[in-house]
Amino acid sequence: MRDSVFTTIHDNSHCGCCGHVQEYHLLSLLRQEQQSAMNGRDPHHTYGDERDASSCGSDSDDDLDMLDDYISPSEKLRLEQAKTAAITIENHSLLGFGIHIQESATHLLDLVKSSFAPFVIHVCSPDERLCASLDLAMESMARVYLGTAFRRILVSESGPLLHALSVSEIAVPCIICVKRGEVTSSITDIQRFDAGGNVMLISEIEKHLDHDHMLFRENEAVLRLQYDLLNDDTELELSGELETQPEEGSYCDEPGCDRKFPHTHIGSGDAAGAS
Repeated sequence: MRDSVFTTIHDNSHCGCCGHVQEYHLLSLLRQEQQSAMNGRDPHHTYGDERDASSCGSDSDDDLDMLDDYISPSEKLRLEQAKTAAITIENHSLLGFGIHIQESATHLLDLVKSSFAPFVIHVCSPDERLCASLDLAMESMARVYLGTAFRRILVSESGPLLHALSVSEIAVPCIICVKRGEVTSSITDIQRFDAGGNVMLISEIEKHLDHDHMLFRENEAVLRLQYDLLNDDTELELSGELETQPEEGSYCDEPGCDRKFPHTHIGSGDAAGAS
């Protein structure tokens, strides 16, 4: 039962037709530019220290371990918190949360119709730089609001979805907010969130989405799954279907007896564990 629950949710989150779509070129390029800017590097220049991992010394892991002796308690706590957050996002990603991914119209329509979670959908064009900036912003929000599903769909493939949701007019880019299969609001003037330099005002987008009650930090699907799994095991125990393995080294079948050596119960006449 436990495996079937996880398998069902995982299959609903990543189907074969769209679960592994590679990001479009402009998004990949913008991601590289932002990462290079954070590192103070020119994204169009090849640096000498960008070598194949095999050329690095074999003691690199040992060098990292040695850093533990020089990390302050506050920095060590921050690193532990970051590690815990990464694990949390990884676990949620199995359910389709904590990530911002591209879907096909058919699969996305199935998801919004069957899920209780709110969906923030970006209708994008792979040729628009503003779309790439918005996708990066939504990736950041997805890691914070684990109870909200963030998705994108190409405008060229969005027709069936928009028709099913009764959306007649859109702009590119735009955001469509959906709850339980119904459109609750949309944002078509994305340009007002553009801070320049391919950076989006995430806090302003959050204000708008929060006003529409679309942002949730806790994931009800995960809590429900944990509750269901706990109840499943409890029901199996009560019904006797969850087999309890006898303790290794047990010498007696007498109820309540926990002796782990050959012995005889007075009045029973039977020796337990005697050879």
